[in-house]
Order: sequence, then structure tokens, then C-alpha cells
Amino acid sequence: MSEFCHLALWITGGVVVLCLLALPFWLLGIPGVENSFAKGWAIGFYTLGAYPIAWLCVFVSWLIARKLVSAEHLPVLQQWIGAGSLVILALAAAMMFYAFRVMSR
Repeated sequence: MSEFCHLALWITGGVVVLCLLALPFWLLGIPGVENSFAKGWAIGFYTLGAYPIAWLCVFVSWLIARKLVSAEHLPVLQQWIGAGSLVILALAAAMMFYAFRVMSR
């Protein structure tokens, strides 16, 4: 179970880096008028900002909890942390998909 947790955190951490790299480029496209593009842009902007913060919360809770949990409960913790990081990634991907759908109206 340790491999699943480490792989999930590694993959989602890479996506966090990509989000942080995409943020300045996303800011270059600030819309000047209030239309569907501006609504989708705002949704995408908040998603690009909220996903790294949510991932960091999961990662820090994993760092803290793995020292506090006994050895027999560690696989369960790692399973929940790995699944949680993947769920947050899925939610962020769905929100970005929705943002692009709103922008394309």
C-alpha cells in the first residue's frame, strides 16, 4: 500500500507544479468584459489556486499522521491519503473541464 500512496502523491504533486507554472500564463488572459469567457476564466483561476492548497493540506496531514499512527494502521492511512489526493485531482480536472466549457459558450 505504500507504493500506491507514494505514487499518488508523486503524480498529483507533479500536477501541482504544472498548476503553479500555468498560473502566470492564465493571468495573462484576464478578460476585460463580463461575459461567459470571463466566468469560465474566473472558475479556472480559482481552480488553479485552490488545487495546490488542497493538495498541500493532504500532503502535510500525511507527513504529520504517518508519525503519529501505529505500524498496523499505517497501510490504511496511506490508502486514504493516496485516494484523497487522487479525488482532489479528479475534482480539479472536472472543474477545469467545466471552466473551458463555460469559456467556449
